[in-house]
Amino acid sequence: MLPALLAAASLASITDAAAAKLRFHGVVRIERGTEQLERGYGLAPDTAFWVASIAKSFTAALVLRLVDEGRMKLDERVLGSDITVDELLTHTSGLPHSTYVAEGIADAGQAARAILAQPRGAKGTFAYTNEGYTLLAIAAERAGGAPFFDLVDREVVVPAGLRQTGFWPRCVAGGNVAKLSRPPRGSRARENWGFKGAEGICSTAGDLARFLRAVAEGRIVKHPEVLFEKVVPLAEGFAGRGFFTSPNGTIWTRGTEDYGHNGVVKLLRDGTLIVALSDVPAPKRDDVAQSRALGDELETTLSSP
Repeated sequence: MLPALLAAASLASITDAAAAKLRFHGVVRIERGTEQLERGYGLAPDTAFWVASIAKSFTAALVLRLVDEGRMKLDERVLGSDITVDELLTHTSGLPHSTYVAEGIADAGQAARAILAQPRGAKGTFAYTNEGYTLLAIAAERAGGAPFFDLVDREVVVPAGLRQTGFWPRCVAGGNVAKLSRPPRGSRARENWGFKGAEGICSTAGDLARFLRAVAEGRIVKHPEVLFEKVVPLAEGFAGRGFFTSPNGTIWTRGTEDYGHNGVVKLLRDGTLIVALSDVPAPKRDDVAQSRALGDELETTLSSP
């Protein structure tokens, strides 16, 4: 018992030091072997956040589950276009970098037409795009025969045992949700396709840890290695299907929400899992958000001999 207590104390001191260094405001969860640590800095540990592009990982898991069930195929073309499911999953469809053209659009057909009307680049070239995952959400809804959020709940949230995960704009009834610094207005504040597939999920650090564990252990899709496959080489690491892999083998997903929240989830090669969520927005869209900075700091420290 004493070594376990000492190890937990060490993990807490490491996390506290990193959080203090970065003036972190948010929630952290670390799972390392038999140790678990969940800590709030200025917020309660059970606080839920809008996790932005981490939603893409949920969408990718849903799509691969529908593939497992024979309701979708990676090589099928979506919505009457020449774009395949797999090209959307890997950001290689030729769609431009995120343009947010589907935000505020409530009708699926109208959202798809707006996305597909955009000028496209060459297929096979990586271009990170929200709109590709919106198309995946629309295609999954048609293949699954139920509203997209209902599908995610039934096929991903429930099997993973998530209890504090919900969807735009309601999150979870009675949940403790961090405030957005720049909340959406007008049609964006209502359910719309700009917030389905690419974003629009709220969750806690504990639930995000359970989600990635469930995926990695094959409880959501039969072959999680398909999600984590090193498909597209990047400047640092690889893009997979809804996830990224660093050169050191860490599997990760992250999101930075223009409306204020940001988060990162990392699964290190030794099985250590790190989740960091913050309600402090990055000063600029391309700046490193608090959560990612803390996640990187903790990964470096916990990976050291």
